Amino acid sequence: MHKMLSRSFARTAFIAGITAGMACTISAPASAEVDFKGKQIVMIIGNAAGGGTDAVGRLVGEYLTRYLPGKPTLIVRNMPGAGGITALNFFATQVKNDGTYLTTGASTQTDPVHWRAKASKYDPRDFRMIGGIVRGSTVLMLNKKAVERLTDKSKPPVVVGAIDGTRSGIIMSMWGGKYLGWNIKWVTGYGGTSELILALQRGEIDLTSTANSFLIREMLQKGSHVALAQSGTLVDGKLIARAEHKTVPIFPEQIRPHLKSEVEQQAFGYWEGINATDKWLALPKGTPDDVVKAYETAFLKAVKDPTFIQRGKASISEDISALNAADQDKLVRQLAATTDEALTFIENVKKEQGLRSHAKKKVAIRTVSTKIDAVENKSRVLVFKAAGKTDKVELSGGATEIKIAGKKASRRDLKAGMACDISYGASGSMAKAVTCK
Repeated sequence: MHKMLSRSFARTAFIAGITAGMACTISAPASAEVDFKGKQIVMIIGNAAGGGTDAVGRLVGEYLTRYLPGKPTLIVRNMPGAGGITALNFFATQVKNDGTYLTTGASTQTDPVHWRAKASKYDPRDFRMIGGIVRGSTVLMLNKKAVERLTDKSKPPVVVGAIDGTRSGIIMSMWGGKYLGWNIKWVTGYGGTSELILALQRGEIDLTSTANSFLIREMLQKGSHVALAQSGTLVDGKLIARAEHKTVPIFPEQIRPHLKSEVEQQAFGYWEGINATDKWLALPKGTPDDVVKAYETAFLKAVKDPTFIQRGKASISEDISALNAADQDKLVRQLAATTDEALTFIENVKKEQGLRSHAKKKVAIRTVSTKIDAVENKSRVLVFKAAGKTDKVELSGGATEIKIAGKKASRRDLKAGMACDISYGASGSMAKAVTCK
């Protein structure tokens, strides 16, 4: 991890230059060195407190202010609503561009399908990117018994398990079916990652995706599954393999030679951009270059700080790594260049394989009164009993409403033994609400 970050941020240091003007000119004198001493930085986050975007923003913000000139203080302002549009509309139109405001966003907010909506008043290309945080590339895990069937269409198809077939990691299977001749059949409707992994281990499905290092390692050690392909992580403009999976093929390298038309290249480029983007940090449009450079330099120092890496591994992901400003900006612009024709091409490929990306399956929500048996996976999974059977639900800081003693709380506040009302669909799905006494 430390080596990856070091490689990613071997960049030329910024040297502040002072341009001397002639005494007779009316030009303003050269500006002083950027200094935030005594100032307060406000970070706008378009997700609720306690979620993944919030966790990344707060951690990076804490270390960022340590390395900014003058060591300013940090205030985080959560503005959830409309999938992040509310916060970014505010950020694009209401805040100062003097370096005292920045934002942390997620990949959704750079998706042109999202920000081209009528409600949006922002264009992510206008923001001054200072870097990004990614949580490890996605790996396709395939049951060993299904390896031969994957490329032999005379045999039963390999069953691909998915939530709805739209998430970026599992979409590798769609491209594999389109361009690599994979013999696959989709089964959608699973409630979440936990349910998918359980189905994979039981043999109900043959193939699914995950970025969870523990799960990948566990399945490989048992010898029951193989790592078929990985999405790769962007480092200094190039895709690299996960440190522990150097021999696993990088999927985009397998697909690119098969893309003949401009529409195909744009469509696959859209998927690459969404998949490579995770969390990003930016300053408002019009922020002066010297302020942007000060932030970029501070960001590069922050993400190489040993304690930042240690805390990031513990609270965010074992495979946490970072993108420099240039790579993050490249991804934003790559996504923005996606045409409606390319998006239509993707929808047609999904239809060819029996997928409906925009269909919303209605799930009956039930509420059970029970006690929490365990809180697992860094407060992302809740274990409890319902009707005498053990159930599990996933928790999301943005999607799950959590209250304790009548007050809004974080998923990290939930503890084993608490008496709670838990509202959810099926075991393994995302909980809608958790209300504890």
